[in-house]
Amino acid sequence: MSLSLTALKILVTTIAKTQVKSLDIDDQLLNTALEQTIDIFTSDELLSDSGAKETLAQNIDKIAKQIKQKTEPLFELEARNLDRGSKNAIVLGVAETLLKVKLTPDVLTEIDLDGEKLKGYLLKANPEATNGFSSDEKALYRQAVVVISQSLIEAAPQLEGFGLSTTKTMLQRTTTLEQKLEDIANQLKGLKEQSIQAADEFARRYRRIVQDELDRLEVFGLRRMDQLTSRQSLSMAYITLSVSGVSERHKDDEKSLLRLMGDEQWEPEWGRRSRPIDEVICNYRRLVIRGAAGAGKSTLLQWLAVQAASDNFPQALQPWNYKIPFFIRLRSLVGKEFPTPEQFPALIARNIADTMPSGWVHRYLQLGQALVLLDGVDELPRQEREDFFEALKDLVRDFSQVTYIITSRPSGLKNLQGEEWQEWEDWVKDEGFVNLTLEPMSGTNVEQFIQRWHSALASEETANSPSETPEQIAENLKRQLRQRQELRQLASTPLLCAMICALHRDRQETLPTARLQLYQECIDMLLNRRDEGRKIKLDDTYPRGLNEAQKTELLQSLALKLMRLNRSNLEADRVDSHFDLELKNIRLPATVTGKQIRDLFVDRAGLLREPIVGQIDFAHRTFQEYLAAKAALDEDSLEELLQKVTDDQWRESIIVAAGLARPKERVRLLNHLIKRRYGKAKTKQYLHLLAVACLETATKVDQKTRDRVLTRAERLLPPKDDDEVAMVARAGNEIVPLLKYKSHYSVFEARKCIETLVQIGTNRAMETLVDYAKATFESEKEQDLIGLTIVRGWDIFEQSAYYSQVLSNLETLILEGNQISDASLLKTLTQLKRLNLSLTQISDILPLSSLIQLEELNLSYTQVTDISPLSRLTQLKLLNLSDTQVTDISPLSRLTQLKLLNLSDTQVTDISPLSRLTQIQELDLFGTQVKDIFPLSGLTQLKLLNLSDTQVTDVSSLSGLTQLKLLNLSKTKVTDVSLLSRFTRLKLLNLSDTQVTDVSSLSGLTQLKLLNLSKTKVTDVSPLSGLTQLEVLYLSKTKVTDVSPLKHLSGLKIYTRNDGHIEQFWAISMNIADHNFQALSDVMRKQIN
Repeated sequence: MSLSLTALKILVTTIAKTQVKSLDIDDQLLNTALEQTIDIFTSDELLSDSGAKETLAQNIDKIAKQIKQKTEPLFELEARNLDRGSKNAIVLGVAETLLKVKLTPDVLTEIDLDGEKLKGYLLKANPEATNGFSSDEKALYRQAVVVISQSLIEAAPQLEGFGLSTTKTMLQRTTTLEQKLEDIANQLKGLKEQSIQAADEFARRYRRIVQDELDRLEVFGLRRMDQLTSRQSLSMAYITLSVSGVSERHKDDEKSLLRLMGDEQWEPEWGRRSRPIDEVICNYRRLVIRGAAGAGKSTLLQWLAVQAASDNFPQALQPWNYKIPFFIRLRSLVGKEFPTPEQFPALIARNIADTMPSGWVHRYLQLGQALVLLDGVDELPRQEREDFFEALKDLVRDFSQVTYIITSRPSGLKNLQGEEWQEWEDWVKDEGFVNLTLEPMSGTNVEQFIQRWHSALASEETANSPSETPEQIAENLKRQLRQRQELRQLASTPLLCAMICALHRDRQETLPTARLQLYQECIDMLLNRRDEGRKIKLDDTYPRGLNEAQKTELLQSLALKLMRLNRSNLEADRVDSHFDLELKNIRLPATVTGKQIRDLFVDRAGLLREPIVGQIDFAHRTFQEYLAAKAALDEDSLEELLQKVTDDQWRESIIVAAGLARPKERVRLLNHLIKRRYGKAKTKQYLHLLAVACLETATKVDQKTRDRVLTRAERLLPPKDDDEVAMVARAGNEIVPLLKYKSHYSVFEARKCIETLVQIGTNRAMETLVDYAKATFESEKEQDLIGLTIVRGWDIFEQSAYYSQVLSNLETLILEGNQISDASLLKTLTQLKRLNLSLTQISDILPLSSLIQLEELNLSYTQVTDISPLSRLTQLKLLNLSDTQVTDISPLSRLTQLKLLNLSDTQVTDISPLSRLTQIQELDLFGTQVKDIFPLSGLTQLKLLNLSDTQVTDVSSLSGLTQLKLLNLSKTKVTDVSLLSRFTRLKLLNLSDTQVTDVSSLSGLTQLKLLNLSKTKVTDVSPLSGLTQLEVLYLSKTKVTDVSPLKHLSGLKIYTRNDGHIEQFWAISMNIADHNFQALSDVMRKQIN
C-alpha cells in the first residue's frame, strides 16, 4: 500500500491543532509552531505541484474536522460531570500524544490498519500524558484515543493517490521536523499544565468568594437585629420551599400488603400542584420564579449559588454541582448597562476579576456549565426593564445551553400600564421558560426554618443567657407557634418567619403578649424598615417624604374601604382613585399620585400585593382586618362596628376592635353582643360565641361583664364545628372549666372539646384532657377516634408532661406522619396495645422494648435498621417494617403470635427466621432480594403471600400452603406454576411479568376471581374456561389472540390496554375493555375485604 508519509504527518499534526483550537487557547507561540510544522510538509520544495498542495490541504482539513466532530459528542456526554479544567487537560493530553508519536505508513502497515492496535500504539507512545489524572479523566482520555485511532484508520485510504515521492530533501527534513514536533509536544504539555492550573485556581478562588459573599441571610431592617442576622449562614438556615405552576402525572407510590394485583397502581392526577422546589427545578434549564414580597426569592437564588460554588447540592440537584454560578442582583444595576459575560464575576468577586484567564466565563457559558441567576426584575425601575429584557434576549440567544433562573415579584413583569407584559410573556413561552410561583410555608417548613435560623446564628451570639442554647430558644418559639394559631398564620413566608424569630430573640425569647401587638410590629417592620435595611434607593416611581403616620393612615383608609365593600381585593384604578382622594388631606407635594402610593405599598413595603393583574389586596387578610378596625376606632366609628356584628366578613375586625377600643367602648361592644335581642337563635348563638372570642383581645374587662359573657358561653358548648372550636379557643384559660369531660358526651362532642383544648394549649387545658384520655366509649373504632384527636397535642404541650399525664391513658397511639424523632418518651406508655410510627423520623427503637403489651406495631417508612429490641414484644400480632433499611430479621423468630408481617421494600435476603412463625396468615416480601423461600414451606396458615419483584425462581416449596387465597408472583423469574393446581382456595393470583407460558395448571382453581397474566408469554387461555367465578382477567401485553373459549363466562371483564393482539373483540358476547388500574384495584380490595 502506497501511503504518503507527508500526508500522514500533516494529518496527525492537523488533528492535534484542531483539537487544541477547540479550547480557544490564545497562545501565539504554540499556534505559530503548529503552522510552521505544517508548512514544512507543504512547502513548495516538497510539493512543487500547487494543485496537489491545495488538494492535500483541503482533504486533510476536511478529515481533521470530521475527526473533531466525532470527539465532540464524547466530551459533551461522557465529560458532563467534569469541570472545564479537566476537559482541557484531556484534550491537551491527546494533542500532546499525537505530536509525540512517530506514526509512519510502515507502522500502519505493521498493525494491519487495525484501530485497536493503533490505540495501543498511541497509548504506549506517551504514557506520561495521564500523569495526575483522576480515574474518570484517564477513562475519558482513553476513549478519545480510541475514537481518534479508529478515525485515523478510516482516513488512511483517503490519503492514497497523491504519489508524493520521498525526496532526499524531505528525508533530510524529517529529523528536523520530528525534533520540532517533540518541542511542540513539550510546549503543549507545559501549556496544558499552566492553563489548567490558572483556570482551576481562578475557579477555586471565585467559588470561595461566592460562598463568603452569599452564604448569609438577608438583612431586613429589624431594630438591633441587623448585625446579628447579617452573620447568619444561609446554607444552614435555608429550608426547601414549595412551588406550583407545572403539571405532571402523579404516581400513587403507596406500598402495602394489599398491592397484589396489577402492575404499579396509577392514580391519574393531572394539574397544578405544590411540590418541593428542588424536585421541580432540576428538570428545567429555564425558569421564571414569581413570589410575593418576602416569599424567599432572593434567598433561593443565593442558596443555589452557594450550593453550586461549594459543590454541595442535594440529591435531586447533584447534576448541577459542576456548574459555575453567576449571581446578578438586578437592583445593583440601576442606572447602568447590563454587564457583558466577562463582567459577571466582578459583580461578586471584583477584587480578583482582573486575574481571570481570558475567555473563562465564555467557555462555561458555551458549554452550558453556567448557572445564571437573575434576581429581582421588579427592583429595576420600569423604564430600565425594557433594556434588561433586550440584554436578556441576547444572552439567551448567544448561550442557549446555560441554566437561567429569573425571579421577580408579579408586579415586576407587567408593562407601564400595570397590565400583563405581553412581549415578555410571549418570549418566555417561545424560549421554553417555565413559570413557577413560590408557595406559602407549611407547618413543617416553619418549624424547620425556626430550627435552622437559630442554628445559623454567629457563634458569639448563640444565646441570650449562658443557660440557654440556640436549640432551646428555637424549641421555645416552636412551642409558642403551636399554641398560638395567630402566630402560625402569620409565619407564611420566610421573611415573616424570620421577623418572628428576630422579635422573639430580640425580646429575650418572648413575643408580644397579645397578637395585636405582633400585628403592629410586623406592619411597622414591613412598612418602614425593610427597604432601609436593604439599602434600596427608590427612584422617581415612588413618592418621597412620607412619614410613618401618613403611611399608616393611607393603609388604614384602604383597609376600611375594602371592609365596607365586603371585599378582600379591589381594582388597581379604584385603589389609585382612593389614594388620590386621601392625599388631599395629607401634606405632601401636589405631584404625588395615588398610583405612586399604591406602587410603594405593593412593590416596596409588601403590605399590598397584586396576585392577579389589575387586582390589589393586602398581603395577608389579617393586616386588612387589623387596620380596618384601627381606622374605624380612630374615626370614632364604633357605631358602624356594632352594626356589622352579624356580618361574618367583619368578625375578625370586631375581635380586633375589642382589643384596641378604649375601656368604655370595649364594655359597650361586649354588652351589645350578649344583651341585644336577635330574632334567630343561630344569630344569637353566633354573637355569644363572638363575645367569647373577644375575651382574647379584650384583656381589660370588668369582672361582671366577663362573667356574663362566660355564662352565655356555657350554653353553647360543646362546639359544633371547626369554626366554633376556633372561636371558643380564643377565650383561652377562662373557657377551659366549661370544656371538662361529661359522661353523656357523644364521640363527636368529646372530640370537639378535645380539639378546643388542644388549640388553647395551656397547662390547664392539658390537665382537662386527662379525663378524655381515660374515658371509655362503646366501640374500638370510637376509642381510636378519641385517641387520634388527643394525639394532636403531642407537639403542642410540653412533651414529657403530655406523655406521662395524658397519652399514658391510651391503648392506641397513632403518630403517623409526625416529625417525632426520639422514641424515648414512648417507653413510659406501657399500657399501649397499638402503636403507629409510620413516616416519622424514628431510628432507634430500643425504648419500645418495654412496651410488652403491644399487639400491633407499624414502623414503615422510618429510619429503623436494628429491630433487635422487638424480640421482647412477644404479644405482637401485626408488624409492618416496609420501606425500612432492615436487613437482619432474626429477632422476629421469637414473635410466634404474629399473624401479619410486612417486609416489603426492605433489605432482607434471608427469611429463615420466619420458619417458626407458624401462626402467620399474611406475609409481604415485595421488592426484597429474597431468593430461597423454603423457610415458608411450613407456614401452612398463610392466606396472603406477596413475592412480587423478588429473586424467586422456584416455588415448589410452597406446595403445602393450601390455605392461600391471594398469591402474587409478578416480576419474578418463575416459569413452572404446576403446583398451583393444589391451591384450590385461591381468589386472587398475579403472574404478570413472569416467564410463565402454560396456564393449564390453573384449570381447577374454581374459586379464582382475579387473574393477572399481563406481560407473560401465554398464548392459550382455553384452560381457564372452567373458572366460572372469574371476574377480572388481565391480558395486557400478551400474545393471546383468541378469547372465544371464555365467551360463556358472562361475568368476566378482560383488560387489554388496547395492545391490538386480541382480534375477536366483537365476535363474542363479552366485556373487553382498556385496563383501568383504579377499577382493578377497587375490585381487588373489595374481594380481599
